[in-house]
Amino acid sequence: MDAKITKQRLGNLLSYDWLKILCAIAAAVVALVLFFTMVRTRPGDDQVFTVFGYQVYQGAIGETDLDKDKIFSYEILETGSETFDAKTSYLFSVRRSVNEGSVMFVSDLVRNEGTEEETTDLLSVTGGAEGTVALNTETYLNDCKAYLARFFGEDLGAEEPDAELTRETFLARNAKDKRFRTSAKKEAGIVLEQARLIKLREDYFFVLGAIESGKLSHKVIETEGKSTPVAFNLGKLNKISKLYYCGEHDKPQDALNLIILNNRNPQSDLRYEAVSYLKYLVEKYGE
Repeated sequence: MDAKITKQRLGNLLSYDWLKILCAIAAAVVALVLFFTMVRTRPGDDQVFTVFGYQVYQGAIGETDLDKDKIFSYEILETGSETFDAKTSYLFSVRRSVNEGSVMFVSDLVRNEGTEEETTDLLSVTGGAEGTVALNTETYLNDCKAYLARFFGEDLGAEEPDAELTRETFLARNAKDKRFRTSAKKEAGIVLEQARLIKLREDYFFVLGAIESGKLSHKVIETEGKSTPVAFNLGKLNKISKLYYCGEHDKPQDALNLIILNNRNPQSDLRYEAVSYLKYLVEKYGE
């Protein structure tokens, strides 16, 4: 049987079967896409860090490549950002209805000053109350300390996190994670978990230091005789307007605040990644 491939036979094949060939290629591509979609790790809600901006504007730097800047731990698999204004505020409501968003830039510039409708975006978003949209920032940092104390002791002074507890919490959280299927990969993951905890402690102490030095401060809202710290004020970060600013203002960054959004996941080990984001803001946009 003569099965030799010749130019004539190849030409005949392409002339009569080109459509079948294209369909076969397309089917192969679709199969590969489906395969990699099925085997890849799908990020959980707490493995996505999204930065929102509400009624603020992007500065000269614009959107920051959070992945490139290596801000977060190995557990954050996806990052992103989105801004909202009066016309798209309904989108913000949609995002929040499914607990999307990790932190949000918002201003406390006074709108409709001197009228019955006088307010700020910060007050409008939070309602002046903790727990609904914005977490109480003092409570948030205290909870972070309590979380770290489980691993490093009450004074957070241990050189390394408790090995047994680190292993236990890692395996419980990542039992179904496709990144850690084999025993060897699980052991490697535990090493990453140790590094995550050590870094979080460093970032926590850094943020406390930034508050003590005045680079960061708790933004307190007074409503009905109650004082509630609902955001971190970024007014002392002199370069923050390169990232976001509030509009026409002598010092627009003075009115810029960062809310820690309440995603109602008090048991999540990853809810303190915003501490690392705060450290990043101070280092990159402060003096």
